Amino acid sequence: MSDWSRRRFLAAASLPVVGSVAGCSESLDRTGAEPHFAEQKRPVTDYEREQVRNNEGASLIEDESAARRSYTYEHLTERANVPSFADVPEARQLEQFVDSTDFETESILLLVRPIPECYDLRLVSVSEEDDGVDSQYCRDMRPADVACERDAEDTVGVAIRLPFAGDSFNTLGMGFSSSCDNRPTVVSFEPVTPTNATGAATDAGGADE
Repeated sequence: MSDWSRRRFLAAASLPVVGSVAGCSESLDRTGAEPHFAEQKRPVTDYEREQVRNNEGASLIEDESAARRSYTYEHLTERANVPSFADVPEARQLEQFVDSTDFETESILLLVRPIPECYDLRLVSVSEEDDGVDSQYCRDMRPADVACERDAEDTVGVAIRLPFAGDSFNTLGMGFSSSCDNRPTVVSFEPVTPTNATGAATDAGGADE
């Protein structure tokens, strides 16, 4: 398959965005409606972030579940819940970042997912509620001089170190928009098993570069 420039790819139909995770849901919002709980959300800005990209589409997580290897979204609140990372440089980079976390006072939001080769994943915001945490993402076209293939996918991983432990949280939320020009405004919060299992298997990245 021949390489596409970013300008040619703009004319192609957008690939569908589908994803789910135990305890959270991705919503591709086009309504502009405000979530009913918006007043309860407190922006988190003093986080640290590590973001990686594997250009071969390799898995960054080792797990018996193929779905979890492909797509993971977890709130890691103790070291025992940290997943096994794959033996590729990008995964080791994430692992080193997670390993340097003090889980007594900090926690990690970990997202691993495929992304079309012609796009970048961007973190829009991180928010905290009384009983949960939420992150919002969008995808943006890569620079026009970067060659890409229309149907190819890379793997991106985002680890966000939060400045709180989060061991009393029991909800986890995420929003995703297929375009950074249409950023997500609605995200669904659903109950999850508290703290020790928020790193459970899923089917289902920082600030601007």
